[in-house]
Amino acid sequence: MATVVLLGTLDTKGGEFDFLRRAIQAAGCDTILVDAGILGAPQADADISREDVAAAAGADVAALAAAGDRGAAVSAMAAGATAVALRLFGEGRLHGIIGLGGTGNSALATEAMRALQRQPGQQQLGLAQGVGGRAAVGRAGQGHPRPALDDDRQGWRRVGALNRPRRRKWPAVDR
Repeated sequence: MATVVLLGTLDTKGGEFDFLRRAIQAAGCDTILVDAGILGAPQADADISREDVAAAAGADVAALAAAGDRGAAVSAMAAGATAVALRLFGEGRLHGIIGLGGTGNSALATEAMRALQRQPGQQQLGLAQGVGGRAAVGRAGQGHPRPALDDDRQGWRRVGALNRPRRRKWPAVDR
């Protein structure tokens, strides 16, 4: 069975990730929810905790939060999330990866996605990023990434955002 890794900041997008997890599971896939948030309490139960993600980068969540440097925190969590994703892929436990969120999650999720694209066998790996800002996921061998979607409401909905109309179309998923 295919496993989809859901990578995001559960302190701000936990509800959306929980909904997406149930939808993917209802479609017959396994999921692994990875928390890369550092500030508030997670709004969903992660399979891989933020502490594990930070440790994969040689960092500590409490120290990142206390430092108050968002850029450094996103960089550290991106490095940790990348290490976690590469480990899961190497173990044969990652067949697709999805990131949701704004600019911070876009930075960390697309870093992991780019690293995965350089792995042997990545041609069969599904990559997706839904964000409010511009997301970029390139193809292996390209010199630069291409946008995964445009920064407009129509483009956002076109790739299946978790907006109210979309939720009504997925009745098999508990809300």
